[in-house]
Amino acid sequence: MKKGAAILVGALTALAAGLFIARMNGSEVISRAISAEEKVRRPAVAGMFYPADRKAIERTITEKLAAAKKERYHLPVKAILGPHAGYAYCGGTMAAAFKQIEGASFNYDRVVMIGPSHRISTRAAAMSSATVWETPMGPVPVDTEIARRFVEKSDRIEFNDAAHAQEHSLEVQLPYLIVAAAGRPFKIVPMVTNSRDPLDHEIVARALVDLAGDSRTLIVISSDLSHFPPAGTAEKVDKAILNAVASLDAEKLVAENRNLLKGGYSGVDCTMCGLEATLCVERAASGLGMKEAKILDYTHSGMTAGDPNRVVGYGAVVFLGTANRPARQEADPLTLKFSEQARQELLSIARSAVKAAVQGEYVQFDASDNPELQVKAGCFVTLKNKGMLRGCIGRFQSDAPLCKTVCEMAISSATRDLRFVNNPITPAEVPELDIEISVLSPMRQISDPLRDVRLGRDGIVIADQGRSGTFLPQVASETGWTLEEFLGHCARDKAGLAWDGWKSPTARIYTYTATHIAEKEGAKH
Repeated sequence: MKKGAAILVGALTALAAGLFIARMNGSEVISRAISAEEKVRRPAVAGMFYPADRKAIERTITEKLAAAKKERYHLPVKAILGPHAGYAYCGGTMAAAFKQIEGASFNYDRVVMIGPSHRISTRAAAMSSATVWETPMGPVPVDTEIARRFVEKSDRIEFNDAAHAQEHSLEVQLPYLIVAAAGRPFKIVPMVTNSRDPLDHEIVARALVDLAGDSRTLIVISSDLSHFPPAGTAEKVDKAILNAVASLDAEKLVAENRNLLKGGYSGVDCTMCGLEATLCVERAASGLGMKEAKILDYTHSGMTAGDPNRVVGYGAVVFLGTANRPARQEADPLTLKFSEQARQELLSIARSAVKAAVQGEYVQFDASDNPELQVKAGCFVTLKNKGMLRGCIGRFQSDAPLCKTVCEMAISSATRDLRFVNNPITPAEVPELDIEISVLSPMRQISDPLRDVRLGRDGIVIADQGRSGTFLPQVASETGWTLEEFLGHCARDKAGLAWDGWKSPTARIYTYTATHIAEKEGAKH
């Protein structure tokens, strides 16, 4: 078929599908009409962060992309990171990121966009329930099926249109994405987050691996860097945090962020406004097949259109990886990990709380700034003396940071365990106590316990007839029970049901994992 005929056929096909075609500097941008039944997310910052006029947007973006350098890579582009400030400030750096997927390099059917929520508090992630995002360049469809599947992954990923209504972090990048696609149709999956909870980052990371790991999906991360330090300080801090991002090591990024914020740099109270969004992707990097990341560009507002005494930093990063993600069992349990420093801090909090509570003193809780301890997870605190249980109380879920939950459960274990009401822990006994902390993962309901429960790895909850009981994972290891004994004892001895109560068709059985934290020999104080 001749080229002219092919274009005509393509145009007719597009029109039949409700699409319209506009020519933009020699490239075709395909858009479509919006039907009355669709749920539309309207532009919030057009005319402020970027031009509201289509031709002005096209002219600005094409000029920036033409000036950017396109690199050659031996691996496919899996993700890009770029800023989201006004085009006058960061347009060149944004172009450096989007240049890598421009034109023939845009081989994607879906783009997962993840950035910060600047105004509305979120849980793990806030998804847009719109069916289409309107832009001055035309509407962009949302992959509503994938958005729904993200929400189904966890009760902490939810539809929250309020978080998107006035948010600019994704909207500002969308015109660049449209121009880079150069007419190729695609759908977006918009999500924002500002949760500091590492558990939330892991929840989103797992969802990304399961839903955005194929070679036809691009991930776009939106983040500016430091906010409002002097230019010289910004250059030092921003380059350090970009190097941490490029390491593909989430723990290194967490540590670098913490060190920079504690480093006494004037004007630095934020290293990345999209830190949480970036951490979600970094925690998913291995599962997404990412092998390396490269810093493409760095600027700050003092270099472009702002005051050098009070700048915002901008970086562009490309993430490269294999076309096919490594296999992973979706049902693998979520297990939390803690550094030795975090473990010792939790044990110190628990021991101080136990000591004060047993002595009848007011328990002073000092909030920790350790990012690892901001996780909102349930936990059990177990107290033993020469191997004999002296208290064990916990909570499966918590809306408080882990450091506070451990403090509260330590107090309860020491003073409120009804099994020891007639034989309470004495102040003289406190130095002899062994303290164990079990930090719990989110629970998941199972249908076949003989298949789904793994002894030594999984804790269980059995609930029926208004009763419930639980065993921590280590109970199976300590007793040597078989799986059926583990289930039977939990049903009878902890839930108050029959021995085979776990087999009842009305019984609900849940599993969870626990990160076990215990004092080393000689560590008591």
